[in-house]
Amino acid sequence: MRRKPTLWVLRLLALLAWSVPAWAAEGMWTLDNLPRAALQARHGFNPDPAQVDQWMRASAQLTNGCSGSFISPDGLVMTNHHCVFDCLQQLSTAKADRVAKGFLARQRKQELRCPEIEVNRLEAISDVTDRVRQAGAGLDGAAFSAAQDAARAQITQDCRGSEGATVRCEVVTLYQGGRYHLYRYHRFDDVRLVWAPEEATANFGGDPDNFNFPRYALDAAFLRVYAGGKPAPVRDFFAFNTDGAQPGELTLVTGHPGTTNRQFTVAQLEALRDRIALRSLPRLSEMRGVLLQFSRQGAEQQRVAASALADTENSLKSWRGELVALSDPALLAAKREAERQLQAFVAADPALQREAGGAWDAIAAAQATAAQLRAEFELLERGTAFESEYFRIARLLVRGAAERTRPDAQRLREFSDNELPQIEQQLRS
Repeated sequence: MRRKPTLWVLRLLALLAWSVPAWAAEGMWTLDNLPRAALQARHGFNPDPAQVDQWMRASAQLTNGCSGSFISPDGLVMTNHHCVFDCLQQLSTAKADRVAKGFLARQRKQELRCPEIEVNRLEAISDVTDRVRQAGAGLDGAAFSAAQDAARAQITQDCRGSEGATVRCEVVTLYQGGRYHLYRYHRFDDVRLVWAPEEATANFGGDPDNFNFPRYALDAAFLRVYAGGKPAPVRDFFAFNTDGAQPGELTLVTGHPGTTNRQFTVAQLEALRDRIALRSLPRLSEMRGVLLQFSRQGAEQQRVAASALADTENSLKSWRGELVALSDPALLAAKREAERQLQAFVAADPALQREAGGAWDAIAAAQATAAQLRAEFELLERGTAFESEYFRIARLLVRGAAERTRPDAQRLREFSDNELPQIEQQLRS
């Protein structure tokens, strides 16, 4: 975009603002709740709602958890190379290693469909907090979860209507349950690979964590969304600015970031610390060793293990970083003091005390219960007993067959009618 401010790639929730090169005021907001007064006071910038809606529709969400941007009127999507890594591997063979050598479709007819990738475009946000809260009012435990799941299923069913082939709806939990929003997406289930550089260029330096900066790598790739067998027309997209962002220029970034744990209690953080140290890191370290040993058996073994090894390396680095932070006495001391102040604030209000005074003890007790269930949960639900794609597929088939016999409102949330199209696409891939 050639007019200021420059809007640069990624997706739906983050905003980062610079006023001078040496200073940055960082924050993250949903697009329906921008800090307009602060933006106006600090930067003289207050985008009109129509412009914000354009940013929202020009941002893309890949169902593998990645962000992207629509960058042309004929459905071209820009994302990170590591976001198409699995697609590259699935489209590779021993004779055509598209991970190592990269891929370029010089003509539209050469674009290859990614077996699993689906792209969603957020089109509307609505507040459904009252509906979700009313469903669970006065309930606890399993009854509370079942009631909320039923409410979520009904809300998404109402949202999709008869447009399930092209519409996906999601009830998003914000602020640890403080608000519930309904996100309505347009689904593009025909997504094709256009360009990806060779892995050595996309991962130059070899660091498994793409969050490191400066990172001198071409971690980028192009996809294209299709509808009815033709490139999908896109009205809102981010055009390339060949000049790039300039010093002192306000820069906004939109995207679909992951969740944070900033509202965890001390008991939750301590449980997370112990889980990382005693379970996650030992398991990932062992898996890394197995994959490295397998990779050394030959070029084809190295190709087959590449995606799993990259995921394992990335997770190892992420968990190590979290463990370092959670083992810092100063961090937990600050958290304990903040929690003490919040508890004192609640205790000073009799009504608040009655409603929420027991929350911390209840959360601590839940951590103890979760610890007892953790081993079985991770072995079976997360499949760590097998680390096998065949096990994941078999479990999905068996459980999916059982869940589909139940009414939508009574199913496990991940097997609702809203989620089935993506599950079926992944299985068929």
